[in-house]
Amino acid sequence: MPFTQDEAIRIKSDVEGLKHSTISVLTAIGESVTAQKENTKMITDLVIELRERDVRDEYRGKEILVLDEKLDSLTNTVENNKAEYVPALTKLIASQLWWDKFWDNANSTWGKFAGVAIILGVAYALNIDLTKIVSSYQAPTP
Repeated sequence: MPFTQDEAIRIKSDVEGLKHSTISVLTAIGESVTAQKENTKMITDLVIELRERDVRDEYRGKEILVLDEKLDSLTNTVENNKAEYVPALTKLIASQLWWDKFWDNANSTWGKFAGVAIILGVAYALNIDLTKIVSSYQAPTP
Protein backbone atom coordinates (compact mmCIF):
# COMPACT_ATOMS: atom_id res chain seq x y z
CA MET A 1 0.00 0.00 0.00
CA PRO A 2 1.67 3.06 -1.22
CA PHE A 3 1.63 6.28 0.79
CA THR A 4 0.46 9.55 -0.52
CA GLN A 5 2.74 12.51 -0.54
CA ASP A 6 0.96 14.04 2.51
CA GLU A 7 1.12 10.79 4.47
CA ALA A 8 4.81 10.37 3.65
CA ILE A 9 5.54 13.92 4.82
CA ARG A 10 3.55 13.34 8.01
CA ILE A 11 5.28 10.00 8.67
CA LYS A 12 8.67 11.57 7.94
CA SER A 13 7.78 14.44 10.32
CA ASP A 14 6.69 11.95 12.99
CA VAL A 15 9.93 9.97 12.56
CA GLU A 16 11.99 13.18 12.84
CA GLY A 17 10.00 14.12 15.98
CA LEU A 18 10.57 10.64 17.47
CA LYS A 19 14.25 10.86 16.52
CA HIS A 20 14.55 14.29 18.16
CA SER A 21 12.61 13.11 21.26
CA THR A 22 14.75 9.97 21.51
CA ILE A 23 17.96 12.01 21.27
CA SER A 24 16.63 14.44 23.91
CA VAL A 25 15.63 11.56 26.21
CA LEU A 26 19.00 9.82 25.75
CA THR A 27 20.85 13.10 26.36
CA ALA A 28 18.77 13.68 29.51
CA ILE A 29 19.47 10.08 30.65
CA GLY A 30 23.20 10.65 30.05
CA GLU A 31 23.13 13.88 32.05
CA SER A 32 21.13 12.13 34.77
CA VAL A 33 23.68 9.29 34.93
CA THR A 34 26.51 11.84 35.15
CA ALA A 35 24.66 13.69 37.93
CA GLN A 36 24.02 10.39 39.73
CA LYS A 37 27.72 9.55 39.51
CA GLU A 38 28.61 12.94 40.97
CA ASN A 39 25.99 12.53 43.71
CA THR A 40 27.24 9.03 44.47
CA LYS A 41 30.81 10.33 44.70
CA MET A 42 29.70 13.15 47.01
CA ILE A 43 27.73 10.70 49.18
CA THR A 44 30.71 8.33 49.29
CA ASP A 45 33.01 11.22 50.28
CA LEU A 46 30.55 12.25 53.02
CA VAL A 47 30.32 8.69 54.32
CA ILE A 48 34.14 8.45 54.40
CA GLU A 49 34.37 11.79 56.21
CA LEU A 50 31.71 10.71 58.71
CA ARG A 51 33.61 7.48 59.35
CA GLU A 52 36.83 9.44 59.89
CA ARG A 53 35.02 11.78 62.27
CA ASP A 54 33.53 8.82 64.11
CA VAL A 55 37.00 7.31 64.47
CA ARG A 56 38.39 10.66 65.69
CA ASP A 57 35.49 11.09 68.11
CA GLU A 58 35.95 7.54 69.36
CA TYR A 59 39.70 8.18 69.78
CA ARG A 60 38.93 11.46 71.58
CA GLY A 61 36.56 9.61 73.88
CA LYS A 62 39.24 7.04 74.69
CA GLU A 63 41.81 9.81 75.12
CA ILE A 64 39.48 11.62 77.54
CA LEU A 65 39.06 8.41 79.54
CA VAL A 66 42.84 7.92 79.68
CA LEU A 67 43.35 11.54 80.74
CA ASP A 68 40.61 11.19 83.35
CA GLU A 69 42.34 8.10 84.77
CA LYS A 70 45.68 9.94 84.83
CA LEU A 71 44.04 12.89 86.59
CA ASP A 72 42.50 10.58 89.19
CA SER A 73 45.87 8.90 89.72
CA LEU A 74 47.60 12.26 90.07
CA THR A 75 44.94 13.48 92.49
CA ASN A 76 45.40 10.35 94.61
CA THR A 77 49.18 10.80 94.56
CA VAL A 78 48.85 14.44 95.63
CA GLU A 79 46.48 13.50 98.42
CA ASN A 80 48.83 10.75 99.61
CA ASN A 81 51.84 13.06 99.46
CA LYS A 82 49.92 15.79 101.22
CA ALA A 83 49.04 13.43 104.06
CA GLU A 84 52.65 12.25 104.22
CA TYR A 85 54.23 15.71 104.23
CA VAL A 86 51.73 17.61 106.41
CA PRO A 87 53.91 17.42 109.56
CA ALA A 88 56.98 18.64 107.67
CA LEU A 89 54.99 21.39 105.98
CA THR A 90 53.53 22.47 109.33
CA LYS A 91 57.04 22.76 110.80
CA LEU A 92 58.26 24.63 107.72
CA ILE A 93 55.39 27.11 107.90
CA ALA A 94 55.96 27.64 111.65
CA SER A 95 59.68 28.23 111.02
CA GLN A 96 58.91 30.69 108.23
CA LEU A 97 56.48 32.56 110.46
CA TRP A 98 59.09 32.70 113.24
CA TRP A 99 61.72 34.17 110.86
CA ASP A 100 59.21 36.64 109.42
CA LYS A 101 58.33 37.77 112.92
CA PHE A 102 62.04 37.96 113.85
CA TRP A 103 62.87 40.19 110.84
CA ASP A 104 59.82 42.37 111.50
CA ASN A 105 61.02 42.87 115.07
CA ALA A 106 64.62 43.46 113.92
CA ASN A 107 63.44 46.21 111.58
CA SER A 108 61.48 47.98 114.29
CA THR A 109 63.06 50.79 116.35
CA TRP A 110 63.60 48.58 119.42
CA GLY A 111 65.00 45.86 117.17
CA LYS A 112 67.58 48.31 115.81
CA PHE A 113 68.53 49.37 119.36
CA ALA A 114 68.90 45.69 120.30
CA GLY A 115 71.09 45.10 117.20
CA VAL A 116 73.40 47.98 118.15
CA ALA A 117 73.56 46.69 121.74
CA ILE A 118 74.47 43.20 120.48
CA ILE A 119 77.20 44.59 118.21
CA LEU A 120 78.62 46.64 121.09
CA GLY A 121 78.48 43.60 123.39
CA VAL A 122 80.26 41.35 120.87
CA ALA A 123 82.90 44.06 120.22
CA TYR A 124 83.47 44.43 123.97
CA ALA A 125 83.67 40.64 124.44
CA LEU A 126 86.21 40.34 121.61
CA ASN A 127 88.18 43.40 122.77
CA ILE A 128 87.62 45.32 119.56
CA ASP A 129 88.18 49.08 119.72
CA LEU A 130 85.22 50.56 117.86
CA THR A 131 86.53 54.12 118.17
CA LYS A 132 89.28 53.37 115.63
CA ILE A 133 86.76 51.87 113.20
CA VAL A 134 84.36 54.79 113.56
CA SER A 135 87.09 57.47 113.35
CA SER A 136 88.53 55.93 110.13
CA TYR A 137 85.12 56.10 108.44
CA GLN A 138 84.68 59.10 106.18
CA ALA A 139 81.23 60.12 105.13
CA PRO A 140 80.72 60.47 101.38
CA THR A 141 80.78 64.04 100.11
CA PRO A 142 77.87 65.23 98.08
